[in-house]
Amino acid sequence: MPIFSEYSNYDGVGLAELIRNKDISAIDALDSAIDLIERLNPKLNAVHRTMYHYATESINRNQNMEGIFAGIPMLLKDMDSSLANYPMMQGSNYLKDTVMPYDNYLTKSFRQSGALICGKSATPEYGLAITTEPLAFGATRNPWNLKKSVSGSSGGAASAIASGMAFIAQGSDFACSVRYPSSFCGVVGMRPTPGLIPLGPANNPFQTLSVMGPIARNVIDLGLALDSM
Repeated sequence: MPIFSEYSNYDGVGLAELIRNKDISAIDALDSAIDLIERLNPKLNAVHRTMYHYATESINRNQNMEGIFAGIPMLLKDMDSSLANYPMMQGSNYLKDTVMPYDNYLTKSFRQSGALICGKSATPEYGLAITTEPLAFGATRNPWNLKKSVSGSSGGAASAIASGMAFIAQGSDFACSVRYPSSFCGVVGMRPTPGLIPLGPANNPFQTLSVMGPIARNVIDLGLALDSM
């Protein structure tokens, strides 16, 4: 497995430029992300489902590396990101094997950006807790101090970004669910204007209250992720 040893020294924009210039390949970036997830996630429990095969298929579908984040590993939050043929577990034993029948608009937007969806990040059960500690999966840990909380509900996303597993992650925010975890983990997150990012095609009664927002390590990646969403 080709590991790019300087993977964590770059941000998403910088890594995408390396891939466009063919200094490294998208598979190098993905394998580097996989290596970090496999090494760090047993301690952090930030990723509830890995999707390495799906990410590899995304590279094969995008041979021309089109999109601002072409070849860049990212994570969907396992709460609002419907992906066809994959469960959306929402931190719940009840939903562990409930496979979604469609891609929602948000998932399609990330795929169009060229980003490689390589996993789904941890959440509290149904997003209803201020900490990311669902009984079904156990507690997510803070990479800066394993004894500290990552808050919630986008706790897995923030922990994964802070640890360097991925460069961008999708979060969602009803009551500081992007802002608290980003603050706890020392990364940047944003709650956009309600309605800016569509949640369809399914009707969502919380459309004007619960909004999707990006999490990244710097504001450049954050802004481009918001554009992609």
